[in-house]
Formats: sequence, structure tokens, C-alpha cells
Amino acid sequence: MDVKLKETGSGGDLVFEGGDIQLTSEIYNQPYLARFGGNTEASTDDEFSDGQERGDYWANELLLSNCPNEQFNSKFEKALNEIPLSSSGRIKLERIAGEDLDYLDGFADHKSSLVIPTMDKVRLKDTVYKGDNTSFSYIWDDAQDEILDDDNTTDTE
Repeated sequence: MDVKLKETGSGGDLVFEGGDIQLTSEIYNQPYLARFGGNTEASTDDEFSDGQERGDYWANELLLSNCPNEQFNSKFEKALNEIPLSSSGRIKLERIAGEDLDYLDGFADHKSSLVIPTMDKVRLKDTVYKGDNTSFSYIWDDAQDEILDDDNTTDTE
């Protein structure tokens, strides 16, 4: 079980119903959490000295220190802000997008494909196979600095 999220255009928000946080056993949260659930300031595999404030996702060290393949680092989100949206940039972004889902290996098969429909947008499509084909599409709009689902809305429920 995982917390149920919906994209609001300014980050994923927990879904509340009847005053309670909703849970889901659906796999659709996984690509979103992998891409946008870590901390873009640093990756867990970066070196940190004693007493230095860590810039990676807090739960990686606390809960997943012995499971590096399951840690969230959101390399894709960081790369969106660093790699130019060009033909060579598209290839790099698509590779990084796939790496963010590598923690699913052994649990589900996955494939990521990326296109750049306009000079300031990226459309990322994730297909996750775990008994069925479940596809998710996200559009990153640099002009508006927001992430949209495939319907050009910000709700991924």
C-alpha cells in the first residue's frame, strides 16, 4: 500500500477523503514518486561529510540505507532543469527517466519514452507491465513550470 497522490501543478498532494489520507495499491503512483518524489539538490550516492547537511531525500538514508536500488533520487526532475531540450538532450532525458524506474526491476517491467513536442515541453510516457499494461503520460511545460497528465490536466488520479 502507498499513499494516494494527485498532481496539482505545484507538486503531488496527498488525497484526503472523510478527513483521512487515502491509500492505494495501484502502481500508478510509482513512476510519479520515482520522478518527482526525491530531492533534486543531491543524490543519495553523492558523498556527504560528517556534520554536513544532506541534500538527498531524507527517507533514503533513514529507511532505505541498505537498499540502494530502492532509493528515490528523482534524477529525471533534476535533469529537466539541467539538460537542454534538444535531440541529444532527449536521448539523455529518456535514459535518465528509465533509470529512475530501475528500482521496479524484479517487481514489474517498465519502458519510458520521451518526445519534445515543442521547444519548452517534454512528454514522457511510462508503460509499466505487471500482469497488465498500465501507461502513464506526463507533460513537463517549462514555460509554466508545471507537470500535466496526459489529458493536459493536473489530476493523475
